Amino acid sequence: MMMKKISAFVLATLMLLTLAFGAFAENPIDGGWSESASHTLTPEQKDIATKALADLAGTNYTPVAYIASQVVSGTNHCILCTALSEDSDDPASYALVTIYQSLDGNTDVLDIFDCDAPAGMPDLLGGWQAPETPELTEAAKTALDKALKDTKDTAVRPMLLLATQLVSGTNYSIFCEVTESGAAPAYEILHVYESLDGAAEITDAYGFLPSNG
Repeated sequence: MMMKKISAFVLATLMLLTLAFGAFAENPIDGGWSESASHTLTPEQKDIATKALADLAGTNYTPVAYIASQVVSGTNHCILCTALSEDSDDPASYALVTIYQSLDGNTDVLDIFDCDAPAGMPDLLGGWQAPETPELTEAAKTALDKALKDTKDTAVRPMLLLATQLVSGTNYSIFCEVTESGAAPAYEILHVYESLDGAAEITDAYGFLPSNG
């Protein structure tokens, strides 16, 4: 019963995500988005993000993973960042940022899509802990596979491990490509709980929506 409720929630979230981010998950085509073979940021990619995001007021964005690129007259970069508001005590969350880099190296932020999933908080006891790199681990993939074993009509492809949380068992925060039957792929963050006896379930699903800023 719990799995049916969670699956319905994931599907409802997906309907919003498809409208906003389906284009990023398409297979690479001429002029289309191409997913990065490695999602660990290179120094050059970090510099691009830091340069583009430096002048944004109100929120501090920190790049954590490189998602995809698109060749235009220059290059568009899709980068996953943590987002921390300067004006409130809200914990850090996530955002997908699209950055345009011109042929002469200038950068500009084109779009920001916010996500309410909590980001890693390494200094908080019992909080979410971000790994050194966002590359998916076998343990996280196995937990998600077990949680999805009864899910139908929705394909979930895990891409990144964003954070873990040790409780009575382990919580995983996983960035995924989710495809509902008949719909375009979209991105979301799933939280998976794996108990000490090895049982697993999806506890939360977070979508990306256009920033109000």
